[in-house]
Amino acid sequence: MSSTPHRANTPGQCPEAEWKLPPQPPVVLQEGSIQVWRIPLNPSAPWLESAGKILTPNETRRADRFLRAEHGRRFTVARAALRTLLAGYLDAQPSDLRLEQGPYGKPHLAGEHAESRVQFNVSHSGELAVAAFCFDRPIGVDIEQNHPRPDMLKIAKRFFAAQEVDTLLSIESEYQQDAFYSCWTRKEAYIKARGEGLHHPLKGFQVSLAPEDPPALLHADGQPLDRPWILYDLYPGDGYTGALAAQGPSRRVSCFAFQP
Repeated sequence: MSSTPHRANTPGQCPEAEWKLPPQPPVVLQEGSIQVWRIPLNPSAPWLESAGKILTPNETRRADRFLRAEHGRRFTVARAALRTLLAGYLDAQPSDLRLEQGPYGKPHLAGEHAESRVQFNVSHSGELAVAAFCFDRPIGVDIEQNHPRPDMLKIAKRFFAAQEVDTLLSIESEYQQDAFYSCWTRKEAYIKARGEGLHHPLKGFQVSLAPEDPPALLHADGQPLDRPWILYDLYPGDGYTGALAAQGPSRRVSCFAFQP
């Protein structure tokens, strides 16, 4: 990714340099905080082998259905890391956790941990994943690898709100790709937090995307917001853009580097 105003360390952002190693385990999820983890999806062979043992038979079958081996490997590592982190928060064994999907694909805890207050979400793209955790509030996260998109403006006009398209077109061409991915990940994180996926029209709400503006949800369904939401920019690595969305007032966000 080119150097742009989006890279500045301003409130609501987590530059790549701020992903730090966690303290000695156990890592505690504190009230009023959000923890986000950057997960590399190309670990050592021994950890990949152990990761496969954490997955359930259904998850293993899902990994095996990918046509390309690297896609199955990425799914395996991301899901094993998610289970490992959740198990640390819940004082449980990773393989014992029961994960189910909502009607639009958002995973959640089921079984004996169904009443847990831990909320989470995960996203992966290329060789990185991000997972976010908090208590008692809807949360969503998205990451995208910043491939050049010759059809970027066409995609924006199809999926973005009219005001977002106008803003994108007003940005200097050298910064448009960064703004496009900022907008896309912020919108994806929001609909994932709501648990609705693409069932919720992307045109139905507006986020900020100009380089000088902090991440924010501006309007939803054409109306001012009746409940507060926070958006937080994530930069997990060069060539990647990410975003976090959570309902409620602003909270302290900590960014950790997961090391298998």
